[in-house]
Amino acid sequence: MSAEESAGPLLNWGVKRSFLDYILAVGGSCDTDGALFRAGRILFPPAQNRKCPRGRTDVVRHVGSVRMRAHGGLIDLTLADPAVAATADGVTLSVVARGPGMQGAEQRVVVALLGCSPGGLLDAMRSGRSLSSTLLSSGSWIFDHRYPVGIELAPVRWSATA
Repeated sequence: MSAEESAGPLLNWGVKRSFLDYILAVGGSCDTDGALFRAGRILFPPAQNRKCPRGRTDVVRHVGSVRMRAHGGLIDLTLADPAVAATADGVTLSVVARGPGMQGAEQRVVVALLGCSPGGLLDAMRSGRSLSSTLLSSGSWIFDHRYPVGIELAPVRWSATA
């Protein structure tokens, strides 16, 4: 199911606005598969099996990918299948990442801490409220450590339509 055909809330995330602006300014590309790239944001549809057992909302999974490339492949980063998890430590955003130096391997990386309490995640999803996202040390390598830990990334929100 593509983001345009989605029957559930789309995860909207602009990664890091200056990063995407740079990719596009130098003639690079942001290609999607199963997601949409619109107005500097990537829209990821919900995973088909998005229902958590017994009504749990502690992990919300989405599907699709965006591949950001520039400088003839020197910058080549794919982010896929984002998941938002509510834990005792807060709400985090993780993605499956693939990039240079990974020799084609993929791994799930916790990229950001979201500005939401674990108990407020469901309300944020229903209301479409934007949540701040802050880069974690575990995710800084996807930007080749060019952004400091704790820097603000693009906000995350959910919307009903593309």
